[in-house]
Amino acid sequence: MPRIAPVLVADFIEESFPELRGHGAIGTVDQGSLQTIGILVAMLDRLDEGVLAGLSTPQYRDALVATEYLRTTVNRWQYPQPAGRGQYAVVPFQPLGNRHPIVVLRDLMRAAPEEPVAAVLPRLAFLQDPALQESIATDIGSAESAMADGRYKNACVMSGAAIEALLLWAAQRRTQHDHQAAFARVQTRRAQEGRRPLETINADPRRWMLEQYVEVARELPVLSAAAASASMLAKDFRNLIHPGRAERLQQRATRGTAAQGLAAAILTSEDLADRIATGQL
Repeated sequence: MPRIAPVLVADFIEESFPELRGHGAIGTVDQGSLQTIGILVAMLDRLDEGVLAGLSTPQYRDALVATEYLRTTVNRWQYPQPAGRGQYAVVPFQPLGNRHPIVVLRDLMRAAPEEPVAAVLPRLAFLQDPALQESIATDIGSAESAMADGRYKNACVMSGAAIEALLLWAAQRRTQHDHQAAFARVQTRRAQEGRRPLETINADPRRWMLEQYVEVARELPVLSAAAASASMLAKDFRNLIHPGRAERLQQRATRGTAAQGLAAAILTSEDLADRIATGQL
């Protein structure tokens, strides 16, 4: 089953408790909201752990405390209350700084990243560009999440996007003269292998196609032959993003193609990280 995005949880809370929209407050929530709170807990259980890892440690703690508070209350509502005891209700909770658990969760879901990027970011520290790190981490995290949920087409497309972004970054660390010299070596190698020539590269590497990125990166050289081979196998799966019927029918996303694309993205990032660490890039 697909994972639930934090924004959907926040929207559900505000739709169920419209008084919370804007800066509104919420009062006591009693057993009449049993189904609503039960659904909210189920949605929270479907959040991707990688998304929650994007929260700060205090935020993550509050998310867990608020979620378990609601879960415990739902469990209590499902059984008769002890004689002489008032009804259980959801009210401001001292471990949450006397904030209402539902308000805490709404605010946290608005603050949470939409994609599971936190676990990927450390692997991309070599880029030394926080905005680019987050963008590529979002693509890889999305591919990993899609793979886990069986959304194989999404995984293929996002893996290809990550590979393109990584190789563009690597190509931009070399000069246009380097690009042309590498391109000449590519054409020679492909001719020796009996393969068709590579389409001429644009002077601006931002306008290259994935095959051009991979082949030129291999010859610069900023990408190992192993990582290049993996990325070339993922190249055709990138066509799944193309709107044309013919292109779509040529490729079918499967668990194998998704795994191949994701592996290629990870191998590419690891290879570039190694080359940065050894001063080759």
